[in-house]
Amino acid sequence: MDGTRAVGVSSDGRSAVRAVLEKGAAPDTVLTGASGLLRPVFDFSGRVWFVDRAPSGARVQVMGPDEDPVEVDVPGVSGEDVTLFLVSRDSSRLVAVVRGPAQDRLVVSRIEHSPAGGLPRFTRARAIARRGDAARRVTDIGWRSR
Repeated sequence: MDGTRAVGVSSDGRSAVRAVLEKGAAPDTVLTGASGLLRPVFDFSGRVWFVDRAPSGARVQVMGPDEDPVEVDVPGVSGEDVTLFLVSRDSSRLVAVVRGPAQDRLVVSRIEHSPAGGLPRFTRARAIARRGDAARRVTDIGWRSR
C-alpha cells in the first residue's frame, strides 16, 4: 500500500502485468491465457487478487508481492458467473456479485490465513440479505465502515 507497485489488466482481459513504479523499470507479465479478468484488488500485505471470468466459471487467483498467481478455490464463487468482486483491505473477506438468470446475488466469504503462511482458505460464500425491492442487477460494489 506504499504506492510503489502497480498491476494492470490488458484491454482484452486476457493478461495482467505488474510493474515497480521506478524510472526505467519494465512491466512484467504475470498472468496470461485468461478469458476476461476483472479489475485486480490489492490487500494490505501487497497480495493481488484476480478473478477470471472463464467460460467454465470464475477462477480466483492470488499473487504475493514477489510470486506468481496461484489459483484458489472459493466455494460459492469459483465456477460461478462473477461480474464484480472485492477483497477487504485486511484480507479477511471476499465479496462477489454472482449473476443469476433474473437477479444478481451479493455473496461474502471469510478468508482464513495461517500464521505459518501458505495459501489462504475460504468459507463457503453466503448470500448477503437484501432489503425490499433491491435492484435486479448490481453495477458496482464498495466497502464502508461504521
